[in-house]
Amino acid sequence: MMSAASAALALAMAASEPQGDPLARSAVPEDGRIVMRDYGYRDWGPELVRYAVDAKRFPTGGLVLLDAAGKAVPFQIDGGVLAFVASVPKGGDATWTLKPSPTDRSAENTRLRFAQAGGRLEVRNEHIALRLPAPGAKAFDPPVGAGGATPPVYQWAGADGAWMGRARLVTPRNVASQSFSLVRSGPACVEYEARYRFAPAGEYVWRVRLSPGMPIAVVTEEFDFGEARDGEDVLLLDLHAGWRPGSVGWVGAEGEQMLPPLHSSPLADYLAAKRSAREQAPPVGGEGQAPSPRVPEAGMSLLERIVPAGKWGGYKGGVQLWDGPVDKPGAGRTIGLVPLSAGSWRRTMALNAWGGDAGITVSLPISVRPMRWSLDIADDFSPFSTHEHDEGLSRTYGRRCWGLYVGPEPARAQARFGYIGLDRYKDWVVEWGESKGLSASAGRSEGSQGERYPGGFFSPAHVERIRKVLDEHPDGEFLKTWYLLSGRTEDAVRHARLVIEKLKKPYRENDFFLVGLSGYRKSQFLTFVHRAEDALACDRLPAELRRELLLRLSLYAHVMSEPDLNPPARACTWATTT
Repeated sequence: MMSAASAALALAMAASEPQGDPLARSAVPEDGRIVMRDYGYRDWGPELVRYAVDAKRFPTGGLVLLDAAGKAVPFQIDGGVLAFVASVPKGGDATWTLKPSPTDRSAENTRLRFAQAGGRLEVRNEHIALRLPAPGAKAFDPPVGAGGATPPVYQWAGADGAWMGRARLVTPRNVASQSFSLVRSGPACVEYEARYRFAPAGEYVWRVRLSPGMPIAVVTEEFDFGEARDGEDVLLLDLHAGWRPGSVGWVGAEGEQMLPPLHSSPLADYLAAKRSAREQAPPVGGEGQAPSPRVPEAGMSLLERIVPAGKWGGYKGGVQLWDGPVDKPGAGRTIGLVPLSAGSWRRTMALNAWGGDAGITVSLPISVRPMRWSLDIADDFSPFSTHEHDEGLSRTYGRRCWGLYVGPEPARAQARFGYIGLDRYKDWVVEWGESKGLSASAGRSEGSQGERYPGGFFSPAHVERIRKVLDEHPDGEFLKTWYLLSGRTEDAVRHARLVIEKLKKPYRENDFFLVGLSGYRKSQFLTFVHRAEDALACDRLPAELRRELLLRLSLYAHVMSEPDLNPPARACTWATTT
């Protein structure tokens, strides 16, 4: 009989075989022409994107996907979903066309390779390679200690193909079974799963996805041990094993929503400084000893703590090792670990980086433990911690997303590969029909979708009350410059242009390209948007200006709803009462 923990995790993560797509994705148009556009905010990708595809109109086995230059792009179709790697330039368009071909050209130009040799599966693209356990399953009767189980990944390599690294499970619970499978294997995406069940209870699932053209292997983990633990169950990744990295870089923190710096130094100097530094108790106040991270193996000392969002208090946003010059991140042989997709994390426990004589080991929890100020970015016990957990999930269920990265910009990796993402962005609806309005004298206009202006920030009754006392109002001269009170088209045009320009160039940060999450003063930085309602209330507002204004408002409505900007389960921010 399946345990409660196993049942919860089985529901949370689908079985290994590709299933019908559960999401409402954009579909490939009937003419096969796919267009993506950025409106001046950022470069997107390279990233795997997916579209629903009509199998009758586009039968597999005789198709080609061409980019704007007529070059074949690797793709695959699984479960009625077309997948390929796409990029869109800042302020530009990108176009692809899916069309019939005399032969199957889905694998043309792919740099993604996978092959099995003996008990190992090797998956690689032009940037990164993974050495994984070969597909298969094994039950242990009786269950064995964690040291007797096969880790989810053996090693990794960069473009030079030199293998490095090591992984291992550390937990007092015995392993009852392990299974390894290829979930998807095609020219555009290889997805692999490792699944472990523990005795007396517990399950841990590790999935990795690799695509051509991407310098990152994206890992998603889910786990549920059926009870809260004490941090003793972890996956250890020895980033330094098998080579001699000379430099280390830590992704730091910056001001509100500003891109973070990379703090680089020679690895030997960094480790020596950490060994000589006296450990200080976290300044959390109160009495007694603040909880400390559980040391996974003897001889390890805590170096840093990695979290996906709020980096206050010295937390880091990733680490990278390389053997090139210290001022050239990623030069030579390199490997990094960066958190991705903050909105996807549940029970956001910090990833601890440990040091020993040899290098750096990252510890990833595989069971849920209570969160504490001295361990994480929130506290499950403190009445002053205002974070939330996802109450729709088991309280012992956890999830996170991160990447093994080999590129030159670790401080930008999360923003590029793990914030919103082109696959979600392409599905945003941003083009709305031109509004048709009532006369200005009616005090209210109506759009083609049934919108009524004013109606969000201002009500018609409110406008009429002010109109009656406008000459006596202390801000009367200012208010007379608003279309709702002046009736002048030029006032509406001025406000429309003001809102558009400010949304093109927001205060300090770029909400479309972040490492972390929304600033707590976001509404303060957008106080100008109520002028949009004044502009839209004018039925004489030029059609193109109305379209542009609605488009910018729609983009911001989408981005403000993004879980990576405003995580729904906020156990990933320094959530204190004020």
